[in-house]
Amino acid sequence: MNSFGGEKSVLMDEIARRQRKLIPLNIVVAIIALVAAVSLLFAPIVSVDAVGLGDYITEMMGEQTAGGDSSEEGPTIDTAKIVSTVTSNMGNVSLTTMSLATLAFSDDLTETLKDYVSEIGSEALKKSEKELITDVAVPVMIEMMEEESGTQAPDNIKNMDADAIYDKAKALETASAGEVDETISALAEELQNQLGEDYISDENLADLESSIRTVYDDTVAATDGTFTIESCICVFASKSLQESGEITQTFTSYADLIDYFMDSALSSESGGGTDSSSELDDTIAQVEPILKIVAIALLFFTAVWLILFLFAFLHLFAKNKRFTMWYVKLFGFLPCLIFGVAPLVAGAIVPGMEGGAEIAGILGMISTMTWISGACYILLWIISIFWAFPIKRKIRAYNKQLKAM
Repeated sequence: MNSFGGEKSVLMDEIARRQRKLIPLNIVVAIIALVAAVSLLFAPIVSVDAVGLGDYITEMMGEQTAGGDSSEEGPTIDTAKIVSTVTSNMGNVSLTTMSLATLAFSDDLTETLKDYVSEIGSEALKKSEKELITDVAVPVMIEMMEEESGTQAPDNIKNMDADAIYDKAKALETASAGEVDETISALAEELQNQLGEDYISDENLADLESSIRTVYDDTVAATDGTFTIESCICVFASKSLQESGEITQTFTSYADLIDYFMDSALSSESGGGTDSSSELDDTIAQVEPILKIVAIALLFFTAVWLILFLFAFLHLFAKNKRFTMWYVKLFGFLPCLIFGVAPLVAGAIVPGMEGGAEIAGILGMISTMTWISGACYILLWIISIFWAFPIKRKIRAYNKQLKAM
């Protein structure tokens, strides 16, 4: 004899009542599982602080060039300044499960990686056009004028109104053939107004206009009559590389310019020569299986949450609204553990080791959004213990009583 006097209908009513209590639970679990799955698919698994990375790269470049030959004649381009400028406008460089899977399972991983880097770099360069003109191109032109005239640039060259100069340069993109000279004069006059007539006299102004006209003519010659800020910067950079004897070709797009620097860096890293490409291919061949394993693992973790979502959602319409979630409890926290917790722990441990400070600095540039799935995992456990388990325990107890009758 049970607490309901052995009445079967009473037990069934109690089971049905508690099954209905599982409806809001299923809805909440379905939402949690969907949020976790979507975050694992589309939120950054790994995100690198481009500003910190740029500072790290420029510091390394400074160490490599320290003590080098500084007796080179002619104007020089501050490469470290370019890197710092571009990375400051790049934001965070992120890798999601989807983008990682696209890379890992591409037909040609080498070319896909190059295209990925080129796309990111091109976008960053577009965002940096204003600074590249005012912080790189203008100082180089000023240095050329200094060498020709023997004058010294004023201190306020570092405090120029970048917007005004950029707007005047940008106007060349839409200027007709008859308006080019007038537009160039407006740009030169803007520079004169900002730097002062004591430095750019009317005589020097004519030379400055001539220099700008040369850059314009070189650009339209390389692009078959089209002028854009992008092509101008690329042609300007190409001319500087040609004068140093590094290249003979002229680049007209950020993508081509980035491809050159990537190939140059890879060739330098491998010691140059014709074997650099094959060495890169060998490295990619070794990395590719690892990328595939990581991508498959992340897709598996995502699938685990998606399965939970489907079970929780479909059981809303079933008579038995109970479902299991042990697979999520077993695997659901691993992405957060691997990409979130482990780097934090490593960042706290490695500084005391040899070379640990540098490793800690690199780890400090890396962040992740897998904490979303981690939060969902913890929330799932709380719901399971304090909400789902008491209801399911009662249902199981009533079912046992029914079978015993």
